[in-house]
Amino acid sequence: MAGRQPRRRRRIGAETMRLIGNKTKLLGQIEGVLAERSITGGTLIDIFSGTSCVGRHFKRRGFRVLANDFLSMCYTQAVAAVEVSRYPTFRRFRARCGDRLDRDGFQRGFQAWINELEDNGVEGGRVPKGAVPLWEAVYFLQKEVEPRRGLIFRSFCPGGPAGRRYFTDSNGEKIDGILGFLRSSFEAKILTHQELHLLLASLIDAADRVANISGTYGAFLKSWQANSRKELTLRPPEVVESPFDNRAYQRDANELVREIEGDVLYIDPPYNKRQYGANYHVMEIIADHHRVDDLEAFEASFYGKTGLRPYDHIHSAYSVPPSGRGRGQGGNVLEAMRDLILSARVRHVVVSYNEEGLLSRKQIGDILACFSGAKRFDFARGLRRIRYKRFRSDRERAGEDGAGKRKYRVLRGRRADEIEEWLFFASRDPERAMVPVEEPLPARAAASSGTAGTRASHEAPVQAAPSRLFVAGLGGTDACIAAEERLRRALADAGFELVESMAPEVEASPEAAVILGGDGFLIEFLHRHDFPEIPLFGINFGTVGFLMNAHEGLDEVPMILRERRFIATANAVLAAEAELESGERRTWLAFNEVVLERQSGQSVRLRVAVDGAAFNRFAGDGFVVSTPAGSTAYNLAAGGPAVHPHVPGMILTPLYPHRAEPFHSVQFSVMLPLASEITVVSDELPKRHMRLVADGRPLEKVARVIIRDSGKRVTLLRTYDRDFIRTISRKFIGERL
Repeated sequence: MAGRQPRRRRRIGAETMRLIGNKTKLLGQIEGVLAERSITGGTLIDIFSGTSCVGRHFKRRGFRVLANDFLSMCYTQAVAAVEVSRYPTFRRFRARCGDRLDRDGFQRGFQAWINELEDNGVEGGRVPKGAVPLWEAVYFLQKEVEPRRGLIFRSFCPGGPAGRRYFTDSNGEKIDGILGFLRSSFEAKILTHQELHLLLASLIDAADRVANISGTYGAFLKSWQANSRKELTLRPPEVVESPFDNRAYQRDANELVREIEGDVLYIDPPYNKRQYGANYHVMEIIADHHRVDDLEAFEASFYGKTGLRPYDHIHSAYSVPPSGRGRGQGGNVLEAMRDLILSARVRHVVVSYNEEGLLSRKQIGDILACFSGAKRFDFARGLRRIRYKRFRSDRERAGEDGAGKRKYRVLRGRRADEIEEWLFFASRDPERAMVPVEEPLPARAAASSGTAGTRASHEAPVQAAPSRLFVAGLGGTDACIAAEERLRRALADAGFELVESMAPEVEASPEAAVILGGDGFLIEFLHRHDFPEIPLFGINFGTVGFLMNAHEGLDEVPMILRERRFIATANAVLAAEAELESGERRTWLAFNEVVLERQSGQSVRLRVAVDGAAFNRFAGDGFVVSTPAGSTAYNLAAGGPAVHPHVPGMILTPLYPHRAEPFHSVQFSVMLPLASEITVVSDELPKRHMRLVADGRPLEKVARVIIRDSGKRVTLLRTYDRDFIRTISRKFIGERL
C-alpha cells in the first residue's frame, strides 16, 4: 500500500484575491519568454500590477521591480509584495501596544496560531527571521481588536440598513473594527506607510476569502457560500526580501511610463469592457478607508443594489473598444495601448493579452512593430500562445430562480472552459528606435550635490501625436516653394492646425515644427527661435541634408506625424562662454560645433584644459569642439570621427596642429563626456588673436572660452529609413541600401 503523500505547502501570504486576469498560473511562461532571450535581471516595470503576483515573482528572481496600479486595493498589494523589501520593526506599534503583546496569554495564543498555520499546510511553525513584529501585529488585529458596526456592516451586511449580503454580520463587524484601528493608528503615526499597507493587504486577503460572491463584486449571492460562513481569518503577508529599491506607484499608467525607465515593461491591461472600479468596489472601499476625510459623506455616496461608489475617476480607457470613447480618463484601448508602448523608456516589452480581448493580435503586433522599428511584427518569434482554463466569475448553472446563467462562447477546436492567453515580446532596435543611454551629471553639479552622477536620456519621447504645427520653408527655389504649399494643404486636410507663430506665449503655440530646407537652414531656424523645445521634422531641399528627412516622402508626412512613425532624438546644444580681450563677456550657443581658430595669418598658441586639468599647449590653426549631431560637419572634414547621436559627448578635434616636437601639439581627436568642461586660453596676445565661431557665427578677439553642455536639447524627428548608419552609408560612402 502506498505511503501517505505529504500535503503540498504554500507560502504564507502568497494567496491572491479573486481578480480577473490574475497571472499566477502563467508566471512560468512569462519568465520563460524572458529567459529564452537571456533576460534574467534588471529593472522590470509591472505597469498594471493587479495582485502583484508577477512583480513578487520577478522580485524573488532577483529583478528590481517597479509596480503600478490605479486601483487602491492593487496599490496596497503592490506596496506589500513589491515595495516592502525587508521586515519592518513596528517600533511605534510595539511601544504603544507592548504591554498587551507581551502578556503570557497573548504569546501562548500567538504560538498556537503559528502552529495552526503549519497544520493547514502553510509554511509556518517557525517564523521567518525578522518577521516576528509583523506576525504579532497581524495576530493582534485578529484577536485583540474589538468588532464594531461601521461602514462595512451598514452597507454590505444583511444586518445593516442596506441589507446587502457581501459579508456575514460577524465578519462585517470584524472588518469594521480592524479598519477603524488601522485608520486611527496611521493618523497617530503609530504605523508607518509600509506597516499600514502590510496589515491592510492581510485584511483585503482575508475579506476576499469570506466574501459571498461568485468571482467579482459586481453582485452578491442570495445564498451563503461555504467560504462566506467561515470566520474572517488574517494571515501574515509574505515579504520578499531584496537588496534593491523596489517601488510601488498608484498612477495613471500612461503618465507614469514617461517618467520611469527600466529594462522590461510588462503590460497586463484590462482586456474587456468590464470596468474594475465597478466590479471590485467593495475591496476599493476597504483599501481607501484610511484615506477618506469624511467617512459619513463617503458612505452616503454609495448607491444601487450593490452599493457602488462613484467610479468615473478610475474609469479606464483600456476597457473601451477601439471604436469608442471613454469617460473619465478618455480615449479607447487602441489609442491608450499605442501611447503606452511608444512612450515607454525601456528596451523590452512583454504584453499579456486574452484572445477574447478588445484588441486583435494584429493591432497589438502593429504597435510593437512600431516600438521596435520594424516594418511588421514577427509573430512566429514574438508571440507565444498559451491555453488554460477560463476564469469564470459566474456559475455555469443557473441560479435558483433560473437567472444568473452566463453563456461563454466556445471557440472552434477548444473545450468549453479552454481559452488562450497571448504573450507578445518585442525589443527596441538601438539603431531604429528611441533608446535610453547613460548621461553623467556635469561635474560642477555633481560636486555641489554630492552625487557621482545621474541617469538621463538621449531619447526624446513625444507624449502624443502633435496636432498644432508650425511650417517653415527656406524658399529660394521654385521646387521648395511649391513643396511647402503642397505640404501645408496636405497637413490641413489631415486635420492638423497650422500655427503662424513660434512664440510660446501665444494662445495656440505649436507642438512641433516642420522645416523645409537643408541642414544650414535648420541651424539658422534654431538660432532664430532660440533653440525651441518642440520637436522638429526636417525635409531636405538642400545639398547634403544629413539631419533632414527625404523630400521624396513629402506626401506621407501627415501620416508619419499622426502615427508617430519616426525616431525622436534629443540632441545636446553647447554653450561657449567667451571672455574677449576687452574684458567683455558673451555666451554663444552651438548645435553643430564651436570653432576656435586663428584670426590673423599667424597660428594661434592655446592652453587647453579639461575639467580643470591641463591637457595641451597647442600651436596650429585651432580646434573644433563638436556635438555628436554636428560631428559629420566641420569635425569630419578636419579628420574627426562621425559619432552616433545617441552617444552623449563632445569631440575635440585639432585643426592643422604643428607637428614639430617642441610644440607638443595634440595630433588626434578626443571624445569627451558631455559633462566635461573645456577651457581654452589664448597665449601671446595681442600678437596672435583667436576667433570663436559658433555654428558659423563669428566672435573676434577672444582671450578665453569655456565650452560646456548648455542643458538645452533639440529634438529631431527622423523617419526609420534615415537612421544614423544608413545615412552615413548613403551620404558619405555612396552605398545604395
